[in-house]
Amino acid sequence: MLSATCIYSEPLVKIEAIWEKGLALPLASDSHACDLLVNGEKKNMETARKKVVSEEQLKAIFKAHDINGNGHLNREELKAAFRKLGAFVPGWRAKRAIYYTDIDIDGVISEGEIDQLVVYAVECGYKLDD
Repeated sequence: MLSATCIYSEPLVKIEAIWEKGLALPLASDSHACDLLVNGEKKNMETARKKVVSEEQLKAIFKAHDINGNGHLNREELKAAFRKLGAFVPGWRAKRAIYYTDIDIDGVISEGEIDQLVVYAVECGYKLDD
């Protein structure tokens, strides 16, 4: 068990927390999001509870969002996939994904471009709940 300090921005107070099994357990009942200092490293409590998504998981998520089953991901399908991954602005992320991974410049991500899309999403560092 590692001791961590939980720092709230509003109100500004310090609360002792316990870092156990990858979870931050505040010792106070407060619903504010907080950052944790664990061994001098700043961690966000929300992302601390999440695991990095593997390439296989990302590929499965993207393929599951091919709603019309045509083997291509359009901007709306990508937007839904990035929303599932927790993107702050999924429409913008979908547009950037097409820009960076649409090799044949046809405006959609085809089957052959999925691997590039996965590389792009890995670089973005998405995480999912356990």
